[in-house]
Amino acid sequence: NSYIKIPGSESLETPHGYTLEAWIRPQHDNDYWTGVIGQVGMGVRSYHMWMGRSNSNNYSKKSFIHHTHGNACSSNNAHNSPNFTNNGSTWQHIVVTADSNGKRRIYRNGSLVANSNACGEILGTSDVQPVHIGRNLDGGNGNYYKGHMKNLAIYNYAITASQVSDHYNNGIPEIERNFEFCDGKDNDCDGHEDEPYNIELGCDDGDADSCNDQTVSCDSNGITTTCIDKS
Repeated sequence: NSYIKIPGSESLETPHGYTLEAWIRPQHDNDYWTGVIGQVGMGVRSYHMWMGRSNSNNYSKKSFIHHTHGNACSSNNAHNSPNFTNNGSTWQHIVVTADSNGKRRIYRNGSLVANSNACGEILGTSDVQPVHIGRNLDGGNGNYYKGHMKNLAIYNYAITASQVSDHYNNGIPEIERNFEFCDGKDNDCDGHEDEPYNIELGCDDGDADSCNDQTVSCDSNGITTTCIDKS
């Protein structure tokens, strides 16, 4: 249930457009909705990036990005990205933007995946509100994001598609450099090997005895693991 709360300030107000950007590696959660980043606001939403269907581990019911803010059409005008697999091990570069005319876009991994028609002036909250990262973006408790995040950013203007592509391509080497693969090496240079994967711990591969008498082993792809019997 960890999260970050940034106190409200005039510098976080975005009356002429905005961009929310994040690298995320989400895991399955208990909540359908989890907050990624956004300025608190419920009566009129300022700028929100949620993840929808965060609790899905069913391939046919994938997660999606939910981008919402208040504008001339609605105090909660939202649109969604196409679905993507939430497997807990894949980094996703997510960018949502709204320009001064209210036209909204969602980018994933450098490419535009959703956009909506302009709908007039962006409506912010009536007073200065904090920004939440990893928690309910309407100001309440709960809806905690589960997983990893890196390189979050808020801009008070809509960055271009070319800038989004540059941010994605320039960010890949850093993400890969700081990601620990399951390969017997210390990829993230923290003095430990394969620490997120619980290698050599006991596991049960579903046999009849239900005992943890097998061992977690790295798969050849360097990301997933398999429970195997080494006896």
